[in-house]
Amino acid sequence: MGTGAHGTLPTPRVRLSDVIAFRGRARRRSPGRRKTEGRSLGREAGERFGPGPCRTETKMSKLAQAGKAALQITGGGVIRSIIKAGQAVPGPPLGPALGQYGIPIGQFCKDFNERTKDLISGIPLPTLITIKSDRSYELQINKPTTTYFLLSAAGIEKGASSPGHEIAGMVTLKHLYEIALVKSQDTSFVIRDWPMETVIRSLIGTARSLGIKVVKELNAEEYGVFLKEREERLAAEAEARAAERMAKKKEIIAASSATAA
Repeated sequence: MGTGAHGTLPTPRVRLSDVIAFRGRARRRSPGRRKTEGRSLGREAGERFGPGPCRTETKMSKLAQAGKAALQITGGGVIRSIIKAGQAVPGPPLGPALGQYGIPIGQFCKDFNERTKDLISGIPLPTLITIKSDRSYELQINKPTTTYFLLSAAGIEKGASSPGHEIAGMVTLKHLYEIALVKSQDTSFVIRDWPMETVIRSLIGTARSLGIKVVKELNAEEYGVFLKEREERLAAEAEARAAERMAKKKEIIAASSATAA
């Protein structure tokens, strides 16, 4: 993401410009429909996500509505979920949640995957699905989560198992600034009129909860060694836990055999 005093910073798996390049289709609104803004979404990593750039409204076919006539839906409903780009599937938890409102899950998955096909597959996208009383739905696909951005910038797949006692990775203030440029566009930040400094402080708090250390500069070579050593340590710990479980299993089997005898 940039060059520091000691060399080139570690390159994240993705560029921020890639994950916010929502090309989406033009909004489709029924006559007389009023634009709604500032809808509250669920929380991810301690923050709220506002409406994103992909916002569409899809009508169910009359045949599909007739097939779901037995469902009593009054007043519609709202479903908040984090769905991976291009990977919406009919299974739980999304399928049953949409099914209770009479929304054909196959149609929804096709719609969602089509509108996120230009993004890197698997990016977690906070999504708001507003179900109307006529069984149409409005789909709002928001920007990727703060957690995703931080893990990508740190070059790791998951955070620390014991935040505060373990350092899972590191990011620079430059990384945070670039992420803040994207996240500051979220409605949750816009309606609060937060300055950039406050947004960055919010990101620092999320980074700490993941066990990611914020530093001024990073030496690419030294950080590469750090990540390699951490990976080896985690692998050794996982192997030790597996051996311990196997040993306990053998003890249980031995004790059962002795009892039977």
